[in-house]
Amino acid sequence: MKRVVNGIKEGVSVFVFIVIIAIIINYMDLNTRENNIWNYLGNFEIIKIFDDNALNGLIVLGILIGLGVFVLALFSPETDNK
Repeated sequence: MKRVVNGIKEGVSVFVFIVIIAIIINYMDLNTRENNIWNYLGNFEIIKIFDDNALNGLIVLGILIGLGVFVLALFSPETDNK
C-alpha cells in the first residue's frame, strides 16, 4: 500500500509540474508550434485546455510521463538506508 501511495504522489507531482510549465508558456505566449512531439500529441485532441495544440500535447506528455513515473515507483525495490 505504501508503494502505491508513493507512486501516486510522485506521478501527480510530475504531472502538476508539467501543467505549471504549460501555463507559464501559455501566459508568456511563446511560440511552441515548431515542437513536433507536442504538436503530434496535441493533434489527437485527447485534452483540449489551450487553444494551441502544442500545449495540449505537452499536457498529454505530462500524463504519459506521470504514468511512467507511477509504474517505476510502484515496481522499484525499496531501499533501506539504516
